Amino acid sequence: MASGKTLEDGLYFLPLGGTNDIGMNFSLYHCSTQWIAVDLGMGFGRLPWQEVLLPDPSYIVPYRQHLKGLVITHAHEDHLGGIPYIWPHLRCPIYATAFAVHLIREKLDEFDLVDEVPLIEVASDTTIKLGVFEVRLISVTHSIPEASVVAIKTPKGMVVHTGDWRLDPTPPVGAETDMAALKSLGDAGVRALVCDSTNIFTDTASASEGYVREQLEQLVGQHPGRNVVITCFASNIARLESCALAAAAHGRKPVLIGRSLKRIERVARASGYFKNTPAFVEEKAARKFRPGQALYICTGSQGEGRSALSRISEKAHPSVSLQEDDIVIFSSREIPGNERAIADMQNKLALRGIRSLTVRTYDIHVSGHPSKEELRKLYTWLRPELVVPIHGGARQLLEHADFARAQGIPEVLVPHDGLFLRLDAGNTQVVEKVAARQLVVDGNVLFPKLGKAQQERLRGALEGIVFVTVFQKGKRGIFLECSAYGLFEEVENTEKQRIFEEVREYFSTLQQKYNNTDKKPQTVQKSVTTAVQKVFLRERGKKPQVVVHVL
Repeated sequence: MASGKTLEDGLYFLPLGGTNDIGMNFSLYHCSTQWIAVDLGMGFGRLPWQEVLLPDPSYIVPYRQHLKGLVITHAHEDHLGGIPYIWPHLRCPIYATAFAVHLIREKLDEFDLVDEVPLIEVASDTTIKLGVFEVRLISVTHSIPEASVVAIKTPKGMVVHTGDWRLDPTPPVGAETDMAALKSLGDAGVRALVCDSTNIFTDTASASEGYVREQLEQLVGQHPGRNVVITCFASNIARLESCALAAAAHGRKPVLIGRSLKRIERVARASGYFKNTPAFVEEKAARKFRPGQALYICTGSQGEGRSALSRISEKAHPSVSLQEDDIVIFSSREIPGNERAIADMQNKLALRGIRSLTVRTYDIHVSGHPSKEELRKLYTWLRPELVVPIHGGARQLLEHADFARAQGIPEVLVPHDGLFLRLDAGNTQVVEKVAARQLVVDGNVLFPKLGKAQQERLRGALEGIVFVTVFQKGKRGIFLECSAYGLFEEVENTEKQRIFEEVREYFSTLQQKYNNTDKKPQTVQKSVTTAVQKVFLRERGKKPQVVVHVL
């Protein structure tokens, strides 16, 4: 860590998630020995045992007594999904708008933390004082209600941290972006804009969410007498309402399929939304509907392995069964990294004669993030002295940096997770690089994603595992038992025994070769490992993980 004395004199930004990739957003600000955090999200891994990824809070934990609060920009998982896992290491108050508060409370309840966490509801356009920081939440349009830009006033200048946002003059649900408030920030002076880069490769703004509502209604009406499924992001309240209205327009019952959709519906109703929305039907009721009677709204737009749509595609869902010529509408975009999983699921549907309708052909999704056109307007309103791109991988951040320079922004800093940046005027610089690991939720334990435990899991999955038991007598190791996992089929028992015998013989050869040396247990373990890996590499083309028990 940079010295406390150095940090006392400036305004600093430290991203620990959200600037190496999309997701896991977790940002720290420091001024006058005090800290605040903005967002604490989760990401999704690509290995079966790495479904949930989290930012590592280790850096801030020793200073948590100076952490004045965690401010949440909006209720998407990549901005608040990490709270139940990471908050026990921070133990600070959490500030969010009503919708996010309801969702956080549901999550905390699952972890038996709801009574421990100071969870404070903040209305839009309200200023809260957190030590030396004055934090103001300003309403912006996004694909979930009550998203906010966070204006952070400090003794060293104003920082505007956007979270996720876009411009939509006619949002069906939620507020419009408060352009007047943003312009007032620009008039007061903005030192730094820390800004969303997700959609930086798109030149023009997306259509309104209201236009998607019209398109979905038309599309559902084109398939009478057929089962129709719509899959979308569970948190998109406006899209869920659009689905319900599309169902009602064509005499169908809207049925929610998937746990996360049902939770979002509860949160939405508790927050005052869906007041004029047709009631959703319970999942069990879906079993009695004939084709054309229901509109099924499902989780699984990203090909998640245990999602409702994934199980439907595999004929494994207890309530929904699709037939040839039925329709699945993907009212969502493909998150980078999920393309293969989505394609695999769509191929399973296609093999059964089920059509997948996507954004490649139909106007059934709009982005919740700003294009270059929208960013240009934000720069005009705020007139920042410095732009720091966030929310994206290296390509997105560098593209955003080039775009900001082209718009005449005086200073640009490109961050990445763990890069400690000084933001105050006249002293903009990179201070140092600190550790910024990713954590994996494995069972009910958090592991470093690149740590020994996860490396062993990965190697076992890729190369198989061999277990060997050896009895050590004096300087000799006597080979007793050998078993293998992930390396043989059941019908290969004879082949397995042959290879095990080769391992035994090669181990005996090593014992004789080094007969006069000291045979400590670790030396015997090394000999066993060498024998196993050499034989399996020759016979099976694998170098398995070896677990040796020396008795």
